[in-house]
Amino acid sequence: MAYENPTLLGTFDASTGLRQYQGVDLSTGNLLINPTTSGRIIGVITSAGTTGSTDAPAQTVQFGGIAKVLAGSTATDFGSALTCDTDGRFIAGTTNFQTAISFGEVTSTSTSAEIVSALIFPHAGAGA
Repeated sequence: MAYENPTLLGTFDASTGLRQYQGVDLSTGNLLINPTTSGRIIGVITSAGTTGSTDAPAQTVQFGGIAKVLAGSTATDFGSALTCDTDGRFIAGTTNFQTAISFGEVTSTSTSAEIVSALIFPHAGAGA
């Protein structure tokens, strides 16, 4: 079972279609958005549910520490370096921005809503 230690929290308005436990970045207008192809994130949404399609409610984001994260389409082992795909799901990766270390194992390679614990460390990006 996944666990978390939610510290270093902040609240931001969000764009639509974001899910609990996904990685997020900030737009130039300070709205939470899905990560870009580079996989850069500022943290993980801890608020429950999915952001609505008609409004952009404030969402709580965890910036660091142990978080529950939404697994993506790659299998991972304990200790695997993780990056985010453009849907905010955490996948095994040594390219792009490595933003977490898996504290669990994901055996499925589907995009099911499997949750795993991970040590997150947001990445500001090159030259930031």
